[in-house]
Amino acid sequence: MDANEIIQVEEKSNYTILHLIGKFVSEEEASILKTYLEKYSTQKGSRVILDFAYVLYFSSISLGILAKEDENFNKNLSKLLICNVPEILQNIFNLTKLNMILNIVGTLEEAEKEITMK
Repeated sequence: MDANEIIQVEEKSNYTILHLIGKFVSEEEASILKTYLEKYSTQKGSRVILDFAYVLYFSSISLGILAKEDENFNKNLSKLLICNVPEILQNIFNLTKLNMILNIVGTLEEAEKEITMK
């Protein structure tokens, strides 16, 4: 599987948008997600938006990676925002209480506005 098939990177002037596409169910897809998130979470002061608009499914492995990398973003004084979460995934975030630790906003526009605030 080509990483570009499931994650499209959009570089902005002072932040990055990672557009996630499809199903993040296998270890291969989770590994690709981890690689991308680690790239940014280890850079002090980085700002990343994860756009879930085209995500169909997100496994528990991928959820674990997301939670761990969110912690790394925080340690490095970086910022990770998640937006456009489909309702079924929003329910999973709520059930697992990840909605209480992850920065989730409604739309990409809201995320872009918030990520550029100091």
